[in-house]
Formats: sequence, C-alpha cells, structure tokens
Amino acid sequence: MDRREAIRRTSLALGGMISAPTLAVIMKGCTPSRSLEWQPTLFSPGQAMMIEDVCERIIPTTETPGAKAVGVPQFIESMVKMVYKADARDIFMAGLNDLEQSSQEKFKKSFTKLTEEQQYELLNPLNTKATEEAVENENNSIANGKPSFFRMAKELTITGYCTSEIGATQELQFLDIPGNYDGCVPLEDLGGKAWATS
Repeated sequence: MDRREAIRRTSLALGGMISAPTLAVIMKGCTPSRSLEWQPTLFSPGQAMMIEDVCERIIPTTETPGAKAVGVPQFIESMVKMVYKADARDIFMAGLNDLEQSSQEKFKKSFTKLTEEQQYELLNPLNTKATEEAVENENNSIANGKPSFFRMAKELTITGYCTSEIGATQELQFLDIPGNYDGCVPLEDLGGKAWATS
C-alpha cells in the first residue's frame, strides 16, 4: 500500500475528518528518515551527515562509487580527531558550524536537508576561496593549522578517496609492484589516469 492509499483509508476510517496538523504528521511519518551507517565518535550525527554530503559534493558517485561509498567521512573524522592539532581541529569544527548557520540563514533548513543544487550553492564560494587561498600561500598547509575549513575538507576527501581500494584501483591506475619510475609523463601516455601510490 502506498502513502496516498494509506491516507485515503485513514481518512475514510475517520469519516473524512483529518485536521491539517494530523495529516502533516502522517505525511512526515511516511517519509523515510536519514540515518548513518557508521558511528561517529568526534562529530555529532548531524555533523557526520554534513561531512557525508560535503564529501559527496566533492567526489560524487558517477560510474565509480563516490567519496561517501568508500568511507571517506569516517577517514575524515579519524584524521581530524587523531592527527590534527587542536587549532586545526577547532578551525574544522567551526567551519562545520558556519556551514550549518549559512544553510539556516539562506534556506531556513539544515544543510543535510538541502537539495544537491542548494548544497553546491553554499559550497562553491567556499571552494573558490580555498583555491585562491592555496594559490596565494603555498605554506598555508594543514600541518601548520592555518587553512580554511573547506580546503581541509577537500584535501581530506581527495586523500581519503585516492588511498581507498576503490579510488586506487577504479579511479586511478594501480600496480602493486610498479616498474621504472618516470617522473614526467603526459597523462595521455598513461591511458588518461594518474597512478595510485601504494
């Protein structure tokens, strides 16, 4: 039985007397809620879902699995929790909060409830700023705790994806025991894919 049929039957059973608030609750109850497939230890569940969405906007699922499917959100959490210094961790967590606040101000709802297009609308300016930041200051690295939230998120997403089994074997070329090293080879000579490192 689909949702409309369930509503019709409930309405008939109640003699057609369903108030708008009751109907809204029924409709909401029929909508599947989103849940995590992993247990975050640093991020709140809401922040973990935000990270999933940010990763998936950076490396979406195409003919190969995207960042979320290969476990990049879990990788990001472990890096932020166990590797980042306190100042870099604070910048990252503040960036998550700022992104959520921007979503609430612009769209009046949580970042995880936005459409992909709305999420891109919030992330594209952050990406532009992160790119300019990287060009202007090469020394502004994660190691010294100075980069912006989105630059950290993007670098961690790419690193986590490219070092995953799927990223290394399906998106990049991979040889467990490579031959000679040629430092400067046109990408076309490699079949259009860069090499993964082991």
